[in-house]
Amino acid sequence: MSKQIHTITASEEAALLKDFYQANGDIAFGYRHHRNLTCLLLMLDAGLRVGEVCKLQRSDICFNGLVAEGVKVRALISKNKQERSVPLSGRLRVCLTGLTEYWQHSQGNESWPVIATHQYDSAQITTRQVQRWLKDFSLQQTGRAVNPHSLRHTFATKLMRVLNIRGVQELLAISGSPPQ
Repeated sequence: MSKQIHTITASEEAALLKDFYQANGDIAFGYRHHRNLTCLLLMLDAGLRVGEVCKLQRSDICFNGLVAEGVKVRALISKNKQERSVPLSGRLRVCLTGLTEYWQHSQGNESWPVIATHQYDSAQITTRQVQRWLKDFSLQQTGRAVNPHSLRHTFATKLMRVLNIRGVQELLAISGSPPQ
């Protein structure tokens, strides 16, 4: 019995992303827009698991107050307990930079979550909240329910076009042995 891998198409990806951007290409205003877009892009452009997205701390993406070139997935939050670093896409860096503007009230709190439930809150969003939001949002935008793992599969599928299987495994941290 083989498991079917579910991915989203380029048109479905465009449909999911279109409501987050204004006509001039800027991200729509509001913390919730930035938060939700960041969640979506961390799974779609960085291949993170929903649990990893929810447990990311600001210190995992920022260095000296600036968004880093990659996201550090600590061993503590990784499913297989292996630390890894994943490069950030341009649009994800722009999104994260915009999100940091909402953190001005909490400077110095590097252990606060990247994805908080509210702008002035240190409570991390739960995996279930992300799953519900994504399901409802994707039904509205594309006509079919998309789960977070489908976004991870989409990331891996895109990578397979330009990397060998070992490179994809290392970015996703799914190999049987630790990276050398």
